[in-house]
Amino acid sequence: MKRLLLILVLLSSSADAQYFKYSDIASSPPADQNMYIAGVADALSRTSSVNLCLGKKLKMKAGQLTTNVMNYAANKAALHSLGMADVVVAYLKEACRAP
Repeated sequence: MKRLLLILVLLSSSADAQYFKYSDIASSPPADQNMYIAGVADALSRTSSVNLCLGKKLKMKAGQLTTNVMNYAANKAALHSLGMADVVVAYLKEACRAP
C-alpha cells in the first residue's frame, strides 16, 4: 500500500525544471549570475570539447566567465531570448575558436 501511495504521489507531482533565459539572468544580482553560469558551464563541461576550452584554453574563474558571457551577449539582441546554456555555448564557440 505504501508503495502504491508513493507511486501515485510521484506521478501526480510535476517536474518543474526551470531554464532561464539571458534576459532573466541579466536582471539577477551578480552572485546569482555567477552561480547560474557556473552551473551551466559545469554541465556543459561534460563534453570533451567544452572541457578543453574551459580548462586548457580559457583558464578563467567563474566570475571572469560570467563577466565575459554577459558582456558578449549584452549587445547581441538575438541571444537575449535564448536559454542561458545557448548563450554560454555561443560565447565558448567564439572564445575557443582556433586562431
